[in-house]
Amino acid sequence: MAPPMEPYIAAETASFLVVYKPPRMHTVPLRQDKENTLLAWIALRYPDVILVKGRKEIEGGIVHRLDYETHGLVLCARTDDAMELLLKKQANGEIVKEYEACCYRENNAALSGFPPLPAGLSTRVDSAFRPYGKGRKAVRPLLAENAKYKAGEFYRTEILSCTDAGDKCFYKLRICKGFRHQIRCHLAWIGRPIINDVLYSSFGGSGTSGFLALRATGIVIGG
Repeated sequence: MAPPMEPYIAAETASFLVVYKPPRMHTVPLRQDKENTLLAWIALRYPDVILVKGRKEIEGGIVHRLDYETHGLVLCARTDDAMELLLKKQANGEIVKEYEACCYRENNAALSGFPPLPAGLSTRVDSAFRPYGKGRKAVRPLLAENAKYKAGEFYRTEILSCTDAGDKCFYKLRICKGFRHQIRCHLAWIGRPIINDVLYSSFGGSGTSGFLALRATGIVIGG
């Protein structure tokens, strides 16, 4: 089934919002005059969000972003105090994000730039990341023993469950700290690229809907 193509408010408090972002919409502007973004949609309905002092002036109260192709839930602060608290919790790994993905069963040897998988991989995938490919549009996992690794931060994708369905499989996943394309790259690395992921699968966009089969389904604020 195709995902909803319009944003909507999934949860609202006086301090923050949880907002659904559709696929093929940027979360925040890439430049000052960019208007077709989730932030612009939110600001029309909640003008206080754009006044929040975020990580960047043009990002307002957006606490975390989703990829352009990914759809699902985004956390957004409504006040400076809420933003400060949520960013601190995020840095401490106290904001857990849950995802679902439908994947191909594919050997990752079809794509270059991936290091050998660590032994004993089962319920989690860990790595740092490096830019990869033309225009540095993609990323690749980087292990501590790699000569290019310079004590950067490692990111973990937890595999909560995997259900097989013929030539495809359905994953439930969880992350605390996220890097650009983290889940997409990690699943491709273990030979389970997400359906319709043209950056991380040799199958390309061969699914039925044409949308990236990755959605952010839950946000848990701990602490």
